Formats: sequence, structure tokens, C-alpha cells
Amino acid sequence: MLTISDIKPADIVEIRKKARLNQTLLGKICGVSKTAVVNWEKPSDDPLHSTINGAAAQLLLMIKDDMRHVETFVRRAENDIIINVLPEEIVDIRKRARLNQTQFGKICGVLKYAVVNWEKPIDDPLYVNINGAAAQVLLMIKDDPRNVETFLERAGQ
Repeated sequence: MLTISDIKPADIVEIRKKARLNQTLLGKICGVSKTAVVNWEKPSDDPLHSTINGAAAQLLLMIKDDMRHVETFVRRAENDIIINVLPEEIVDIRKRARLNQTQFGKICGVLKYAVVNWEKPIDDPLYVNINGAAAQVLLMIKDDPRNVETFLERAGQ
């Protein structure tokens, strides 16, 4: 199984083309700009070169494994998906997936501190807004907690 650390620029190009996505749409699915996708696809010997990681890499590998995901990701991206969830819902999703905050953050492409902030109880019943690749991954976990095993394996956990 290809892991996040194994992804090379040529892999990104191959997956994107097989999925019939242009760079703009792949960027929208992953919550990044077209320029970020262009940079991911450029071969470089520079270790500081922009590389794909986190939730964006998880989505790309989900597409590689099963092209049926493309339609869902595109639909969500075209609707500028923003998930509005209560902090306790995030805690519930994470706990049902049997993940600690660090693991959950790694899968969603954010630091543990972002997860801590998402889960902070608030006096006002306001929703936490999550978008981009993190929203896509969170919905995949919510839809089927078994996706977590694959996400963790790819993240090297």
C-alpha cells in the first residue's frame, strides 16, 4: 500500500489524470489552490519543496484505491463544503474511531492543537466550521469508521 511519505510528484499526476481531474478541481477537493497542486506535481530535489501531506494526501490515496470516491469528493468540493459540527460531535466521531487527538489530527491534516480547539466546549451553541480536505476526511470517518484503519496505515501510525 502506498503511504503518504511514498507519494511522488508523478504519482499525483497519474492519480489526477486517471480520475479525470484538472489541477484546479483537485485543489478544490483538497482545500488548496491550483498553485499548490502545480507545486505538488513538480519534481524537485529541494527538501523544502511543497509536498502533499495530511488530509490532502489521504484523499488522493482514497481516489487511487477507488475511483468511486471521485464523484463524492467533486460534489462536495463544488458545493464548497463546510461542515458545521458541534464540538461534542467531533469528540464522538473521534472516539467512535478510537483515535486520540494527535492521531485524529494527523488523519485530518491538522495539528493536535486544532483538534483540541475543535473539541473545546463552548457556552454558546455555536458550530465549529471545518472545510477543505479536513472536512472531506471527517465526513469519510463519520460515514464509515472503518476508513480510519486505512488512514492510519497510510499516515505511518
